[in-house]
Amino acid sequence: MMMDMFHETVRRAGLPSRRAHFHDFMLDMNRDLHRIRKQVGGVRDPLALVAQGFVRESPLLCFDECHVLNVGDALLMRSFFERLFEAGGTVVATSNLAPDELYSSGINREVFQPFIDAILKHCDPIRLTVGEDFRSSKSAELAAADGARTFFWPLGPGADRQLAATLETVLGGGPPPVAGDIEVPMGRQLPCRRMWLGGGGRAG
Repeated sequence: MMMDMFHETVRRAGLPSRRAHFHDFMLDMNRDLHRIRKQVGGVRDPLALVAQGFVRESPLLCFDECHVLNVGDALLMRSFFERLFEAGGTVVATSNLAPDELYSSGINREVFQPFIDAILKHCDPIRLTVGEDFRSSKSAELAAADGARTFFWPLGPGADRQLAATLETVLGGGPPPVAGDIEVPMGRQLPCRRMWLGGGGRAG
């Protein structure tokens, strides 16, 4: 929410800004790498071209929910952000972890350290400490007002029953779920155990 508000504010001020969630950002970066390699061939530093393209499109990158779980992402992010800063880009990012806690127990973390160093050099970390989980409290507030919740927690049989009841309301007693594949970017398929393909009802 905070990133959305910031992004909208700078756009209204006339500053080109690109907002990207971590997973969408990684997909975009891999897509651009694939495109450049097809167009240019074996260029020595394709990530530099990707970073320069990002900066040409928007000098400000609003990077939401930065979270690194595997060494491949760690290496890509290190190289990309080093080149993004070299190209004059500006980054505003959010994360549930402080910069020096990212990828803290990952394999070969030392190769990721230059990314952390670059973030600390070019950015000013700000820690927001709030005692209230607004997602949980707002959900409880909505439930008390009209019996609806925005998400179900904790996970388990109770949450499964609540989700099934909500889907029944939304889908109006349509056909049962089926297994199948969903098309995702870069020509891949995402296997899905349960998909609801239709229904005539809607949530009231």
